[in-house]
Amino acid sequence: MLTFLAFWFLSSASHADIQSSEVLVGGLTYHLIAASDQFQYKLSDDGRLIANGLAGYRRVWTEHVEGGEAYEAMTVFGGYNSIAQPMGGLAWSTGLVDQGTRIGFLFGGYVQDNRKFTERGIGIIFPDSAFGLMPLVGIEVTNKLPHGLLINTELTPLLINLSIGFCF
Repeated sequence: MLTFLAFWFLSSASHADIQSSEVLVGGLTYHLIAASDQFQYKLSDDGRLIANGLAGYRRVWTEHVEGGEAYEAMTVFGGYNSIAQPMGGLAWSTGLVDQGTRIGFLFGGYVQDNRKFTERGIGIIFPDSAFGLMPLVGIEVTNKLPHGLLINTELTPLLINLSIGFCF
């Protein structure tokens, strides 16, 4: 049901002037709070920077507002978390567009098996839940590059995630 609602929202929204689609892949994740020797695919000696497989589809709506341009976006994503276990979720972002760069607030969440974290001794919210909902709140910055390429950065209180994308 959740997948149907997400798809319906992503394919509708006629209130905007311009609609576009984006495919995101990546990414690099830097953990701000805690480093763990249990994280997978570590790229730094302290274990905070990791490479993790993520992919997502984003639908973006932009409209002209007084003094510039605003956007809303809905993203469906999935892949692997910091310990290389499956996860998936939804995110909504809204903000302003300035010379091709979108800057806005990001809200959403993803599900994962939280028991896998506690089995490895990693502290987490709702540690005994097989269906753990993890909140996602932060700032999103998306830079448009030539040829439809994008660099997407998500900054949250716990981590920074960097991914690349393609706009069509």
